Amino acid sequence: MPRVLIIDDQKDVRAMVAIVLRVNHYEVAEADGGAAGLKSFAEGRFDAVIVDIFLGDFVLETAGPGALLGEMALIDDSPRTANAVAKTPSKLAQIDRRRFHFLVQQTPHFATHVMKILANRLRHMNAVTAVR
Repeated sequence: MPRVLIIDDQKDVRAMVAIVLRVNHYEVAEADGGAAGLKSFAEGRFDAVIVDIFLGDFVLETAGPGALLGEMALIDDSPRTANAVAKTPSKLAQIDRRRFHFLVQQTPHFATHVMKILANRLRHMNAVTAVR
C-alpha cells in the first residue's frame, strides 16, 4: 500500500486530504507543521509528501544584513514560495525587474553574488530535506 505524508498546519485540511487518500487505499501519516513533517519524513519511508507551502512555524533561513529576498521571482517570473518576517526594525531596498537586470548586466560581481546566494540556498535546502 503506498504511503503518503500530509504536512499542513490546518487540522481540517489534513483530515479532508487524509480521508480522500484512505478511501483510495493509501496509508497516511500526518504532521501539523514543518518541524514535525521533517521529523516524520526522516523517520519513515513515503511514496509521496503533500506539503502546505504556507506553514507558519517553519523557518528555512534567517537573513542578515545585505541579504537578498525574492530574487527568484525577478529571475523566472514566478510567484514567491516563501514569506519573510522581520524580527527587528529593518531597512529594505526594493529592486524592481528593470533595476535587477541593469545590476546584473552592469555589475558582474552582483550577478556572481546572486548566483552564490542561490547555490547556497539550494545546498541548504538539500541538507534540510535529506532523508538520511
